[in-house]
This record gives sequence, structure tokens and C-alpha cells, in this order.
Amino acid sequence: WRDVLVRVHNGSAQTVIIAGGSSDCSCIAITELPKELKGGDSVIVPVRIRLPDKEGGFSREFRFAVTDGSYFTISGKIVGNVRTNEGG
Repeated sequence: WRDVLVRVHNGSAQTVIIAGGSSDCSCIAITELPKELKGGDSVIVPVRIRLPDKEGGFSREFRFAVTDGSYFTISGKIVGNVRTNEGG
């Protein structure tokens, strides 16, 4: 597992709360939540991903549950490449 830091920006004028996140066998987006996010501000949220056992590309999707009085979700994707550490 590896923690990836995701920046979430609130482009609205009102305060929102990142209340929770997705959790499955390859990605956990619920650590260090809830977080309050004022209008115009950004916050860093760690997302824990499971890296593949083999070399090659991978992608992990995640969702955050957000509330501003009503509930909605925002989603994202983490894309990367696993390589072996050759020569050292």
C-alpha cells in the first residue's frame, strides 16, 4: 500500500465538508476525514492505494462524499507505473 496526496479545491464561495470516501480492495479514500473546506480554499487528502505486484501501468479510481447541506460526490483517478529497481 502507498499513500498518495490528493489536492481538493473548493471553487465555490460556500464551505463544504468532505464527509467520507470510497473504500475497496485497491483504494481507500477515507483516512483523515471529515475535512472542512472553505470557499476558495484547497486541502490535501491522503488516498491509500494498493500497488500492483507486477511491473506496468495501473489506475485507481476514488470518490469523496461531500456535503454543503445536500450530499454529492466528487471523483478522481490516480494513474501510475510500477517499475523494478534495477541496478541498485
